[in-house]
Amino acid sequence: ESGKDGSSIIAVANEGYEFIGWSDGVQTAERQDTNVSKNITVTAQFKEILKYTLTYVAADGGMISGQLTQTVLENTDGSAVIAIANEGYEFIGWSDGVQTAERQDTSVSENITVTAQFELINTDFAGGNGTEARPYQIETAEQMRAIDKYPQAHFILINDISLENNFTSMFTDENMFNGVFDGNGHKITNLTIYNDKTFYTGLFACIGENGAVKNLTLESVDISGINYVGGIAGYSLGTIENCNVSGNINYLSKNSYKVFIGGIVGRIDAKINQCTTNVKIICSETNNDTYLGGIAGYLDCDDLATSGMKADGDIVCENAKSTIYVGGLVGYNYSAITITGSVTTGAITATGALIDHTYAGGLVGSSSSSITINDSYTMGEITATGNSAYAGGFIGHCNGQIIDIMSAYSVSKISAIADEKIYSGAFAGYAVSFKLNNVHWLYYGDSGVEYAIGYGDSMGIPSNIGATKHTDISDFYTLADLLNNGLDVPVWENIDETSLPTLKHENEEE
Repeated sequence: ESGKDGSSIIAVANEGYEFIGWSDGVQTAERQDTNVSKNITVTAQFKEILKYTLTYVAADGGMISGQLTQTVLENTDGSAVIAIANEGYEFIGWSDGVQTAERQDTSVSENITVTAQFELINTDFAGGNGTEARPYQIETAEQMRAIDKYPQAHFILINDISLENNFTSMFTDENMFNGVFDGNGHKITNLTIYNDKTFYTGLFACIGENGAVKNLTLESVDISGINYVGGIAGYSLGTIENCNVSGNINYLSKNSYKVFIGGIVGRIDAKINQCTTNVKIICSETNNDTYLGGIAGYLDCDDLATSGMKADGDIVCENAKSTIYVGGLVGYNYSAITITGSVTTGAITATGALIDHTYAGGLVGSSSSSITINDSYTMGEITATGNSAYAGGFIGHCNGQIIDIMSAYSVSKISAIADEKIYSGAFAGYAVSFKLNNVHWLYYGDSGVEYAIGYGDSMGIPSNIGATKHTDISDFYTLADLLNNGLDVPVWENIDETSLPTLKHENEEE
């Protein structure tokens, strides 16, 4: 009757089906139509429940515990399985990217077929397979030595290591390292190398174009070599980043070839960045052109932008019989470079070159291309002696397009002694062209340096344009604010009333 209630009914799905709703939108399987005022015809709707197959396969080297083939209803869970490696193998993951040996596929909505993957355990290392995703893990000195077998692999240091005995440089110029070595923030101490037999000396003798060394500290090195010598590498065509080296590097006078020595690398024709050193470099009795740098002896990389470089150790070159290029960071620079936020504090002493030139600079000894320097400073004394002497607080000699220096200072004392030409300046001894902006230098009355630029071809005379000469070191104790003028983000600070300005990132690291 109109206005009365119908009785309750329930939609019940057959096996393999599920109720999905009534045709008028009611979603509950049980319904009762009440206060009826019209005829009602509705259909209970059902759909077939889908079933999916789960298939688990074990590759060579292991097995699977659990049900290998499973049939499950849609949106339900399969049962757990476990991949188990055979002896001498290790589980490395499922083919779909799951990394845990035990897995359970839940809320299944498709067929799944996956393979448990295994590989032989490499006994040369603590783990890994040498790929970028799973680099070989190194935790002992013996494992360091095994790197030589894998020139294109990826490696990661997982422990601090001490190398107590004399170490032979890894790889050669004919078999360069083209893998990736990640120090992972760890350090290698007591690296000792004495090599008077081959041209290339360093932890790595030679790094290839695809090679990279990063995030590594070498502490208390004692390295002696002949032509290409560095803490990280003798010669590099690859990338060196965020590395630190401390200790001593010595040249062994053995032949008449050119000499390239750096705290990080002897010569690099690629990228280098964020590297620091506290290395004392001693080089004497060289018989050909000599390139020495606190970071790199010789640098050749097009349009390189480098930052955060710091070198604290002294560099001494004595009795050289040919041209000397010595820089607190780089001895000789070939291509255009931008140096930002960099510091040198060590003394530079270059004597000899009695029939040739001596080029010495707090940052770069000599450059054949343009150099841009921002937010940097030098402190160490610089002494250059030769037939002709070029010395500068930043650059000894630049025969390139321009030197562009901004927001920087030097308190380096410079001494240049020569039989013929002497070019010495607070920032550069000789420059073809230059631009100085907000740069400051400390004047020493007995040094012979009277100008920021000792000689500039563009002007034909020494110059102080764009630079401020200070006669009292106390002027620098409040200089940070002035150095920050014009910068989008302040980078300088005086940490107390009797300190020279420092870069903020230096103090953050400490």
